[in-house]
Amino acid sequence: MREATQATAQPVAGESVPRLCGALGATSDLQITLMFGMTRPEGGVVTDADWRGFLRDVITPRFPAGLTVQNGLGQWQDRETGRIGTEPSRLVWVVTEETPDLGNKITAIRDAYKKTFHQQAVGLTVTRGCSSF
Repeated sequence: MREATQATAQPVAGESVPRLCGALGATSDLQITLMFGMTRPEGGVVTDADWRGFLRDVITPRFPAGLTVQNGLGQWQDRETGRIGTEPSRLVWVVTEETPDLGNKITAIRDAYKKTFHQQAVGLTVTRGCSSF
């Protein structure tokens, strides 16, 4: 009977990503995803007009070079009641260089959305990567 062999995945070495970026003619960047719930806790929804205004007035001035907005369906647990819920959501994906004011820009967007639409949270992920446009 033959013994089965198992392939072991090897982690990508830290130097490999920059080398790959260079080979692709891409530059190092940060890839930021912001997750916005579209249901108001007191009832109702963030309307399309509300969202477009927020995108135009709050997000775009901080990232005028470009971004992507995707519609989604979010699932989350209410921090106060523990209830699991779902709601329509918007994902905003920004690819940007790391700058000294980047944290302030992201915090301003998250704080403005929470205050304006009475949200408990705005989700955030940040990943290092590379891009070419």
